[in-house]
Amino acid sequence: MTSDDTILCNMRAANKIANRMSGKCPHFNDDLRQECMLALVKASQSFDPDRGVKFITHAWTRVTYAGKSFLRNAGRQKERYWQCGNHDTEIADHRSNEHHKQAIADNARDAVAVLLSCLTECEATLIERLYGLNGRKREPMREIVKECGIIRHKVEYVRKKAIKKMRKLAESQGFNI
Repeated sequence: MTSDDTILCNMRAANKIANRMSGKCPHFNDDLRQECMLALVKASQSFDPDRGVKFITHAWTRVTYAGKSFLRNAGRQKERYWQCGNHDTEIADHRSNEHHKQAIADNARDAVAVLLSCLTECEATLIERLYGLNGRKREPMREIVKECGIIRHKVEYVRKKAIKKMRKLAESQGFNI
């Protein structure tokens, strides 16, 4: 059986996966179906029958992963779409690389800002310096200890406490971490 025949015989399975997932994000139904079909094509190209695995098992995992990955990115796009107030128009080209990368970066910055907002000023500054957030350069803990004049254990304590607060807020806001 050729690669084309394999794809044709398994298109129904890819459509089934896309239909099951499309309920989570109906705005991107056609795009999701296309992503699943592309994953099916890639699965047929990478399939090795000598491994002792059926093609449908190989393809199912690849297609499901591609669909979930697409929905994760589409969900971020959908969120930005609704925040912009453009409810009557389509997102022009949500899959263009530059726009997509910019959207991910913007969402990450927004998420970081929300998470840092739950911290005290001292905790937020410490996290920004340790992890290089908000345009700051990442600094080693020993520099922060020298500059602040406190012991390393105190810095570590404040860091853990801040991360615990941020994780709690992230879970309550539905962030996927």
